Amino acid sequence: MANTTSEQLCFPSIDDLSVRTHFDGAVMSSDFGALLLAGIDRQLGLTQRLADAFSNQRHGSYTSHTSQKLLRQRIYQQTSGYGDGNDSNDLRIDPIFKLARLYSEGE
Repeated sequence: MANTTSEQLCFPSIDDLSVRTHFDGAVMSSDFGALLLAGIDRQLGLTQRLADAFSNQRHGSYTSHTSQKLLRQRIYQQTSGYGDGNDSNDLRIDPIFKLARLYSEGE
């Protein structure tokens, strides 16, 4: 007998869209962990705490991204199995990573 669950996880809506997970094996993404990590980050403020621990010596007029956003991108990428920093360019258009960014920023 296979172990299955009919339960689903529901996340707060983003831009009036509902976000739910089902474990029935239908449409799958191997990168869903990024969304789970974003939810944990949003609730516990992990990347904000890490960013606050660093001294940012960059001049504001020369920066496009905050330390928190850079840490968030790198941590989500690494925990999803994308160890090479060069993957960032491709992952910024990935639907799961876009959703994770929106979710972790609380937009």
